[in-house]
Order: sequence, then C-alpha cells, then structure tokens
Amino acid sequence: MKRVYIIIVMLTLLVTASGIIYKRIRYEQSGYIDGRGAARAMYAIEANNHLEKLTKNIRFAYDTSILPSESYAALDSVITVIKTYEKEGFRYIFHIHSHQQNRNDTLETAYAQEVASSIKQYVVNAGISSDIIKAVGIGRKNRLCLDETEPDCFRQNNRLEIHVD
Repeated sequence: MKRVYIIIVMLTLLVTASGIIYKRIRYEQSGYIDGRGAARAMYAIEANNHLEKLTKNIRFAYDTSILPSESYAALDSVITVIKTYEKEGFRYIFHIHSHQQNRNDTLETAYAQEVASSIKQYVVNAGISSDIIKAVGIGRKNRLCLDETEPDCFRQNNRLEIHVD
C-alpha cells in the first residue's frame, strides 16, 4: 500500500496602513496523518504567537476596566487576527485572561474579571461571535514576578493574555 503525502505551504502577509500586522504561514498536510487536524493545530500555534505579541500593547489605567485609547490599535489588530482564523473553517475558542495584582485576592479577581469582560465586549462589538470568546479574570494567580520590589514587577503581573484552542 502506497502512502501519499501532500504538503502545501503558503505565506500570507496582512498589511495595513501601519504596516505588516502579522505574517501567517499556512501549512496543510494530508495523507497518512490527518491533514485537517494538523492544519488546525498549526493555525492555533500560529494564532497564539501573533496574539502573544499583540496583547503586550494592551494596557489598562490603574484601577479601571475602561480601555484607554492607546490600546485600541493593538486590540483592533487582535480582532483582525481572530477574524482571519475564524474564516479558516475551524471551530476555535479564544480565551481572554486578565491578570491583576492591585489589591487583595478577592478584589483583584473581581477587577480582573471586569477587565477581561471589557475586552470581550470590545471584541464582540467589532463583530466577533460571543460564543467563541471566553473571558476569565485570573487575579493574582500565575504571577510572572514574585519579587514585588523589582521595578518591572507590577507590569509583568498586570497583563492580558489571549489564547486560542
């Protein structure tokens, strides 16, 4: 029995007025390995890489869940990525995780949920289905910096992450 492998690689650049938002390498494999499953996994890895870079520019002012105008461009780029992967025909779920370290644990988790919900609402208002967006306030859990005397510690622990699976 012959095994046939077909590999297709395509490069896509998404260019806007501000330049290249991201480049996407499309990889599909068919044959012995389930091609659709491999393609879906590759798209998810790719999307997570793009989203990780873009979310670094999304910041909230201290003690508010209102999205500042400086974060609009980065969030609009996130929306573009979500819409692009949504068109691929796979069922993805995008998880918005807000990490906050401002107050006590209970208040931080509630505040983190407000921030995550605010991001979700912005994304939904841009035309993304609320069914594929899950917003979770993490609070103090999963801190990246444990030494709070370190100057950059606050920024590292107060962050937004968007993941796809």
